[in-house]
Amino acid sequence: KEQNFQSASVEKVKETVTVVQKPKVSRAVLEGINKDILDLRRGLRELKEVHIKDLGKEMALQSIQIQGAVVSKILDTGNKDRKAEQAAMLKLQELYKKEVKLRKQYYNTIQELKGNIRVYCRVRPMSDKELSNGHTISVEGVSEDELRVTDERGTKTYEFDNVFSTDVSQEKIFEDTAPLIDSVVDGYNVCIFAYGQTGSGKTHTMQGGQGEMRGINRRALDRLFGIISEREETEESTVTVSVLEIYCEQIRDLLVSKATAAKNSYDIKIGGQYGNYVQGLKEVEVHASADVEEVLTSASGNRSEGHTDMNAHSSRSHMVLYIIIKSKNKHTGAMTYGKLSLVDLAGSERLDKSNAVGQGAKEAIAINKSLSALGDVIGGLSTGNKHIPF
Repeated sequence: KEQNFQSASVEKVKETVTVVQKPKVSRAVLEGINKDILDLRRGLRELKEVHIKDLGKEMALQSIQIQGAVVSKILDTGNKDRKAEQAAMLKLQELYKKEVKLRKQYYNTIQELKGNIRVYCRVRPMSDKELSNGHTISVEGVSEDELRVTDERGTKTYEFDNVFSTDVSQEKIFEDTAPLIDSVVDGYNVCIFAYGQTGSGKTHTMQGGQGEMRGINRRALDRLFGIISEREETEESTVTVSVLEIYCEQIRDLLVSKATAAKNSYDIKIGGQYGNYVQGLKEVEVHASADVEEVLTSASGNRSEGHTDMNAHSSRSHMVLYIIIKSKNKHTGAMTYGKLSLVDLAGSERLDKSNAVGQGAKEAIAINKSLSALGDVIGGLSTGNKHIPF
């Protein structure tokens, strides 16, 4: 069976095989065909190179055109965006200016509602001399705004805007005063002073010492320059200071020598950008609290002091520190003028207790007279009189 299968397969293959014979072509014809093929290849190559160059130029041109169109579109969109941004920025600035103006108005309205005249009472602790003499404290804080005083004549209760007990810190004393400093930078005039008997601690409250013992003057200056620094992007401010004393009804400039001050005449003028002012005072431009410290140190050295039975270092004059703030809004060009007056009053005293004689007695009489006049001014302001006896 194997032999028969093999024989049949061979026969079948033989039947399907076809023999192809090689065509007879002359050598000349073949060479001509090869030459045509080479020419065709060369032409295609040249055509390809030329086309690629032209295509490259065309693509480069199209790329430039596309880039130009894109840049133009971007610039056009950018211009529109910038115009929109500028319009939005202008609108934002207008809203900001209105908000700042309203904030200042509301803030200062709140200060006015609290009272244009505010009276605080601070009770000082008893001195070693008073304790050694067997004295006892005669005042008692009833509440935050009431004080009870007991003496040989009986007991009376007085009302204030706030009452500070003997253990209240200098920082706490300044808290209610601090908001008024903002109003000064906004263009308001503010006056802060300490009033009381000789030895009651007025100079300690107003000037104080160093560090945590700093008084209202130094803390007010720190806050003032802090506010100016916070607003430096929108406002440009200039600060100048002057210091004077009122001694026996005479004004003295404490930033010049006593000899120079004695030669000059200092007249009080009414009106002006800062309200009432003293003409002829020396003004010193300052840029930080440290600059004012130097000015105060120099002024304190020229201030009049004396010795009485009520105080070994009694201030025999009223000292006034004027701080003038000129501010210009960088956006609107609007100018504001504010003045902060920090006053360390001389102490009121009774001649029979101070035992002052001679020049000291004259000083005491002048001090009490000026304090009485100050009381008349405060009374006129608080009752809204048309005429204020400045």
